[in-house]
Amino acid sequence: TSRVVGSVDFVRPKLSTDLSSEDEAALLTTITGVRCSMPYTIKCPPSAFQNPEYASVRIEQVANDVFTQCEEKLSNFNPDSEVNVVNRMGVDDVHTMSDAL
Repeated sequence: TSRVVGSVDFVRPKLSTDLSSEDEAALLTTITGVRCSMPYTIKCPPSAFQNPEYASVRIEQVANDVFTQCEEKLSNFNPDSEVNVVNRMGVDDVHTMSDAL
């Protein structure tokens, strides 16, 4: 089991060198939450989506899909995750790995 401590938001890329931090923040859709006991912040320009009005909804959908897949495949805390299934296997047991692994 591993533990992540700290933040992963060390580098803050800029949309433009001509914008102030406040102006740039106004141009980004920001989603925050907690999943898998980890707080997260996702920042994305709405222009990256075909329908910018629904950018926050789509960002949340993608984030939830990623977290769900991580919990199903990689979580040491989920006894039914693929990692735990593989870890419980005997020497002669066969398992076809998912694409995620």
